[in-house]
Order: sequence, then structure tokens, then C-alpha cells
Amino acid sequence: MTRYIALLLALIAVPAFAAPRQIQIDYRLTHNGLEVGSVHETYTRNGNNYRIDSQTRAAGPLAVLFKGQLESISEGKITAHGLRPTKFEQTRSDAPQKNISSSFDWKTRQVTHTSKDRSEAVALPADAQDRLSVLYQFMFVKPGAKTLDFDVSTGHSLNHEIYTLVGEETLATPVGALKTLHYRNQPEQGEKQIEVWLARDKRYLPAQVRIVDDGATALQTLNQIKIE
Repeated sequence: MTRYIALLLALIAVPAFAAPRQIQIDYRLTHNGLEVGSVHETYTRNGNNYRIDSQTRAAGPLAVLFKGQLESISEGKITAHGLRPTKFEQTRSDAPQKNISSSFDWKTRQVTHTSKDRSEAVALPADAQDRLSVLYQFMFVKPGAKTLDFDVSTGHSLNHEIYTLVGEETLATPVGALKTLHYRNQPEQGEKQIEVWLARDKRYLPAQVRIVDDGATALQTLNQIKIE
């Protein structure tokens, strides 16, 4: 009987563990319409473990001023509910004093945010994500849901984010026209407006992310993608 229960549980968990073995994505970054950089990300699954590496470099005139690299790493487990991060780190080669991290302790239900001058532990909600893993958690949520809720650790704080479905849109990208689901967050006054377009035929990974903050618009658009 125990054997059959274990088999049943394994079958229930199949959608999560059937996630791709590796994903490589390149994004183009613009700020108020001007190209300012690029992002290269690699998602790797090893059994029930995952790791996401993200590297951002300046491009165009901005590369003269910022020669460093912004690197983010997320590591953790893959469960029946999707990604469960255990560690998030963000480092800047040109400004190490701005490095931040999040350490997730799922046994004690606490997440610790660490920066140069402070370290603070706060309560860890179920299914919380970090700033990098949340973009890949879309692979595991219900497609077409009217609203999506995430508790996201940024390395500084824990934010509760709610995204509402705007509609279905076809997005023109360098990899072709992509059918997407367009979601928009519900920010409080003074907070960032975030929009994300999830590619239906690309495991619902973000084809485009737009952030509007204090009148400036940052756009991250899919340039290349390889899923194995």
C-alpha cells in the first residue's frame, strides 16, 4: 500500500518535476526608449534542485560609464508547487557595498535579508519567491488565472505583489511573434508599476517586462531563448 501511495504522490508532482532541464534567455534592455544593456540568464534543473544565473551588462553609451556587471543568483528546490528558493544573491562588480542577499529557512519559516549595514529576519510566507525565481515561477502557476499573488523577497524586504490579467496579446520579438498573457501589478501610490507578458509557447516565461518608476520606463524584451 505504501508503494502505491508513493507512486500516486509522484504522479501528482509530475508537472513540477517535468520542468525543462535547462533554459537560456537573452533580453535587451532599454530605458526611455534608449538601449542601455543586455541580460543573459540560465535556468538549470538538476533532479529536484534548480539554479538561476542572471548577468546584466551595460551597452551603448552607458557602457562607458558602467563597466561592471550585475549578477543575480537564485538556488533552491523544485516542488509540486513550483520553485522554493533557499538562497538569493545580487552582486555588483563595480559597487560591492551594494551587494544584497536573502536566505530562506523553510523549517523555521524565516527569511533573512542581508546588506552591507543590516541583517533582518522576517516571517516567511508559504510559496514565497525571490526577485529572480518569481520570473520562472510563472512556469508552474495556472495559465490564464485572473490574478496572481506572490510574496517576493528582494534582498531588502518582503513584498506582497498582486498581478491582474489585462488580456491576451501578440507580441513582436526578435524570435518572432509570440502569443502572450499580459499581466499588470497593483502598486500602491509611489510604488513601481510592473507589467509582464508571458509567452504561451515558451513555458509562460516572460517575453517582456516593463517597469515604470518615477516617470521613467525600463523595458526588458526577449531577444533569444533556448529550452531543453
